[in-house]
Order: sequence, then structure tokens, then C-alpha cells
Amino acid sequence: MRRDLIEQFVIPVCTNVLLGRNDVAHETQPVNAQEWEEVCYFASLHGLMPVMMNYLQSIHLNDEKCTAVLINWFGNSFQQEQTTEVMAVVARKLAIIMQKAELDVMFLKGLSLAQNYPSPKMRMSADIDFYLFGKTEEGLKALEAAGICSDDAWDYHVHAEMNGARLELHKMFIDVDRIGSNREVERALVQLAKEEGKSCRCEWMGASVTNAYRMSPTMNAIFLMRHIGIHFVSEAVSLRMLYDWGLFLQHEGKDVDWNKVVALYEQVGMMDFARRIQSLVIDKLGMPVADCSPLKPLDDKQTMLTWESILSLCENSVGQRSNLKAGLMRRYEMLRGKWKFKMVYPKDSFWKTYCYLAFRGIRTYNRSKR
Repeated sequence: MRRDLIEQFVIPVCTNVLLGRNDVAHETQPVNAQEWEEVCYFASLHGLMPVMMNYLQSIHLNDEKCTAVLINWFGNSFQQEQTTEVMAVVARKLAIIMQKAELDVMFLKGLSLAQNYPSPKMRMSADIDFYLFGKTEEGLKALEAAGICSDDAWDYHVHAEMNGARLELHKMFIDVDRIGSNREVERALVQLAKEEGKSCRCEWMGASVTNAYRMSPTMNAIFLMRHIGIHFVSEAVSLRMLYDWGLFLQHEGKDVDWNKVVALYEQVGMMDFARRIQSLVIDKLGMPVADCSPLKPLDDKQTMLTWESILSLCENSVGQRSNLKAGLMRRYEMLRGKWKFKMVYPKDSFWKTYCYLAFRGIRTYNRSKR
């Protein structure tokens, strides 16, 4: 699709909506049905269609074909918003199950980050991620007692399904087996969970839910940036992830202990990557967050390569292939993206990680054949 439609229409519209600005009209915009289709598809692929909806509902098109395209996307976006609402309800039910079992629960990523959006429905989530402060086995028993079965217990998180929503119970915050430096990040997050993990309640769940928490600002500053890096290397980074970071800084940046965060960034080698993400959020998205953290934007060749990689995000069709073909494709993509690995994990061995993941893929394939 036309590059100018992304950078001069989609992004400005989303930024203005998320910042609550009224100046959402733009000279550059789609002129025919095909371009409107491409714009909506791009926004949906990046998890931004519910954000775009706020603008699209306010415009009037004379072209019937263009109008038909938007009506179709209105329906898709409405379904996404309903899914988001259902997941919030399921998360509350999950918290109540854990409360009855006398367990505290920390909700990660989507549900918590959605509270920084003008409306939580604007922030799509694929699943419900949560952490039980080290009491994974007790949590699994509580889920089983409620009739909820789980799988993938060998991984660093356990998957389950509840009322149609996908659950991810994190035994650890991140995978420490895959990347050596992740051990330092995990250690810092676990320590912070002990010190301040119950300082931020999930108020949106109501006063009767007293055991539900979200990450503290300092925890989120570490976790979110590492999460962006993990996706950048292994899958893809969407614009929604960049907006997550920008909105987080706007709402909670002042409450972050940046001395701890910066020290850890430097310890594991993620400072330059964080500065590049900061540069993109400020310069490309137009988010006014320069004064919300001590991270100085880094605008260099690799920053632009990162931006190009984000904009070239395409559908991940790996799930439509066999496990063997999917594994081979992931390893091929990892070889092509070696530069990404060295950017995010400069203190880790690419080939050690590559061989580990190749072996892990074989194990997963053999396991699925049983």
C-alpha cells in the first residue's frame, strides 16, 4: 500500500485519537475503495482498528464502494471490541477463582495496558496473561477444581481456556532458557514482584476483588521493553506495541524508578534498543514522551531498519503449516533476522540460541506426533 497513507494518515489519526486531540482531519487519506481496504487491513494487522474506528465513524464518504468497505470493517472492529469486553469479564472471574483459593494474581500486558487507552476497548488482547507470585502449582489446582484444563506445563507458561478466552499462566515472566541474559531480567522482575508487586491494584475489577494486581511502573518499564525485543527477534513488532510504550510513559513514566531500570538495561545490553524504540515512538508516532523518561532517542541506520521491519509486518501464516514446516520456517526467518538478535541481545550468543531453538523445535514436533 502507499507508504504515505501509513505515515501521513493511519499513524497521525491513531496518535491524535489516543492523545484525545480533536485535529484528526488530514489532507492525505484514501481516495478509493481499494485504498480504504488496505488502510483498514493494515490497521487491523497492527491491532489498531478499534482506535481507527473513532475517526472513521466521524467521516462521511460519498463513494458507495468506499462506504461499503468501511461498513464491513465496522463489523469486524465491533466484534473485536466485544471480544475485549468478554476477556475483561473472564479475567475478573479468574481473579475470583484465585481469591477463593487464597491466591494473589498479577495481570500482565494487555488487560493492564488497556487502562492507559482512552477506552480499554481500543486495546486488543489475544489472551489473558497472569502471574501467581510463584504459586503456579496451587493455581493449576484451583483451575482444575473449577473445571479448567491446562496444557504445555513444560513451557515457561501454561495455556488454558476459560469461557472461550485463552489463558496464559506465567510460571516465569520471560523464558530464561532461550536467552541467557533473560535470567538477569527475570531475577529483577521476581525481586520487584516481592517488593512492590502488590502496590498497584486492578481497580477496574471492582472493590470486591481484592487479590488482583498489575505490574508496578518500574516492573512494566523493564518487562514491556524486553517484551518488545522478544517479539522483534522471534516474530514481529506491531505499532500497537509502540503505542503501548508511549501511553505507558505518559501515564506512569513519572512513577518509574529509572535508576533501577537504566542499570538493568545497561547490564543486559538492551539500552541501545530501548533508545531506538524511544526514537520511533517520539519521531514516527509523534507521542510527546521525550520528558517522561531519561532515555535519549537514538536515531541511526539501525533505527530506520527497525522502523522498516515494523511497517513490513505481514500475516504470520506459520500456524497454517505443519509443525515441522513451521519450525523450519521460524529457523530460516531467524537466520535472516540475525541483525535483530544482535541488536536486542548483544551480550548473548546467536548460534547457541539458534541451536537450542532448533533442538526445542524437534522436541515439540516429536511430542505432537505422540
